[in-house]
Amino acid sequence: MAMLRVMIVIGICVMMGAGVYFVAPYLKPTNTAFAPETPSTTVSPRLKGIFSGMKQGFSN
Repeated sequence: MAMLRVMIVIGICVMMGAGVYFVAPYLKPTNTAFAPETPSTTVSPRLKGIFSGMKQGFSN
């Protein structure tokens, strides 16, 4: 009887662990407040200046 009780407890623990493992990714919040609706096809001149400055700095 004790062995059956131990097996039931272990089974419940395994099922709870598997449930958390498989359900947790679906519970993650998605914050799309700052995400662009469509990807930009151009880069702003300001960002181009930043990247060129980084290139010059690393080439020295």
